Amino acid sequence: MDEDYALHGPPCQGDVKNFVLGRGPGPNVEDLQIDMRGKINSAWNQVVIEILLAEVKKEDFEGLPDQSDTYLADKIKGKLERVRTIWRTAQPRVTETGDLETIEEVEKRMVDTKETRDKVV
Repeated sequence: MDEDYALHGPPCQGDVKNFVLGRGPGPNVEDLQIDMRGKINSAWNQVVIEILLAEVKKEDFEGLPDQSDTYLADKIKGKLERVRTIWRTAQPRVTETGDLETIEEVEKRMVDTKETRDKVV
């Protein structure tokens, strides 16, 4: 479920920066973290997409036609874009008083937004 990504723990920005500069390892297959703060096309997220593509290709989807790597990578990228939006929405915002939202306030805002979106649909 996409909403599960609201609690995703992204990599620290130092790890992402070191990877981009060639001074550190990239995404860990055993503990895959999406760079939620950077761009979807970042070097880090491109490796995440490659890892996920390799995992999808291992699956045997009996009865479904074969799809190109480009098609599958685009589907993975689309999914990552959606869950990144959910993650960003779930981050506490600054209130009118200058404080960060509590977890309850974040949850209420997300529920209210979903209900408003559902009414429009």
